[in-house]
Amino acid sequence: MSRPMVYSLGCVCTLMLAGCAPAATPREPRQDIPQEAAVAAVRALPEVQAYERTLIEAGAAAHVDVQLENGEWLVQVYEVKDGHTATFNWYRVDKETGVVAPEFPE
Repeated sequence: MSRPMVYSLGCVCTLMLAGCAPAATPREPRQDIPQEAAVAAVRALPEVQAYERTLIEAGAAAHVDVQLENGEWLVQVYEVKDGHTATFNWYRVDKETGVVAPEFPE
């Protein structure tokens, strides 16, 4: 086989194989959990609901602050007592999955 023929055959094979690559599958755009959903997930936890009920019975109120830290929602549940905050717990909420994890497990 002559050199030009081998070259032509190589080009044809390359072009044929180029069409065999799997098509890129489109990925759905990432839908992060919004801040409000993170707070709602924390407030829905049984221990947080019990804490809020206890405070209401005592004439106090629970407060919730949220901030973004390292790609997670960091939610603080606390009360204001004698001019300072008394933290019940901190919760990390995964922005992609919505999974809630307490910073200080019981």
